[in-house]
Amino acid sequence: MVQPLPTERRRHPRQASQASLTLHHAASQRDFPARCLDVSDGGLLAAVPLTMPVRVGQEVEMSAFDSQALGEPARRAVVVRVERERLLRQGQLAVALSFY
Repeated sequence: MVQPLPTERRRHPRQASQASLTLHHAASQRDFPARCLDVSDGGLLAAVPLTMPVRVGQEVEMSAFDSQALGEPARRAVVVRVERERLLRQGQLAVALSFY
């Protein structure tokens, strides 16, 4: 049986990105390198190291080497999804962040 495609729930269109980011993880008070995979007005999907102790609901502050990547020098966000089963090619996690 063919399953219907899931309904798109995003409010803002996404754009692919390869911007390099630094995520300041509030819970551990540590900085982690990250790579933006896609970005929208509401948030972004980032590839982060497996060593980042990230969980849904935690706060991060992002800064980008290219200020155009985030629209401002630094943005705060909350983790809305951690895709641990989706290890990316370089052994990284995919983490969805929502801006606030």
